This record gives sequence, C-alpha cells and structure tokens, in this order.
Amino acid sequence: MKRILFILTLLALLGGAREAAAQVSGVAIGPKIGFYLSSGKPAIGAIGEIPISRELDFEPGIETVLGITNATVLIFDANLRYSFTIAGETLRPFVMGGLGINNTSISVGLGSSASSTDLQLNLGGGLVFNSRSLIQYWAGLKIYVLNGSDALLQGGVLFYL
Repeated sequence: MKRILFILTLLALLGGAREAAAQVSGVAIGPKIGFYLSSGKPAIGAIGEIPISRELDFEPGIETVLGITNATVLIFDANLRYSFTIAGETLRPFVMGGLGINNTSISVGLGSSASSTDLQLNLGGGLVFNSRSLIQYWAGLKIYVLNGSDALLQGGVLFYL
C-alpha cells in the first residue's frame, strides 16, 4: 500500500512539474524604440525575455540615446517583469522594476574622452498585445530614479525562440 501511495504521489508531482513547464512562454528577444520625455531624445535598443514562472520574467536590455552631440550613452537594464494574465483577453498588463547602468562617454576633443557610469533604479509598467503567436508587441513607460531621473515611453516587438 505504501508503494502504491508513493508511486501515485510521484506521478502527481511529475505531472505538476510538466504543467508548470508548459505555462512558461519561452525565451524571446527583439528590438525596442523609445522617447525620453524630459530630455526629448529618442532611443533604440534591444530587449530579451527569460521566463522565471508563468507571470514573472527576467528582462535584460540595452539601449542607446540618440541625438546627443559628442556623446555616447549606453544603458544596460536588468529588470523583473510581472504580467497579469487575464483569461480570454488579448492585452496583458505588466509592472516592472530593476536596476540599470548608465554609461556616458563624452568626446572632449583632440582624441580624448571622459566617461561616467551611474546606477539607476527602473520602475514602470505597460501592456503586451498578446497575439497568441511567436511574435508579440508591447508598449510601456519606464521611469529612472537615482542619480537623476527621466521617463522613457517605449515599445517594441518580441520574437519567441
């Protein structure tokens, strides 16, 4: 009797693990564009999505700010995104937060340059337009705080691998 109970418990656990794995959407990568609201500068970059659970994803990203003379601004993000899955809906709202590293290199002339690196705290949210396919569109707002602040209105496409 104990063996049968052990085998049934083991099968239930394996079935639950398989169900949990089926809920994970998969790894994705794609381009993003944005517009900084306070500075009025556009940005382009790339974002990834690595699932942790059905609702929680790790989002690494990189972006560069365009339109700054004699400077290169690169921002590296490491965010967690929590998505609210609403049954039957094509929109999935999300909230996100994490850390960013802002690296600014300024050319000061005659081949010399200066560089600074700042830590940022990212907070934001948005919507994923769930197309129920391997291509999904998203849009959101990311707010940077610590060492200055700004807000990035952004959007992009995720291609699931």
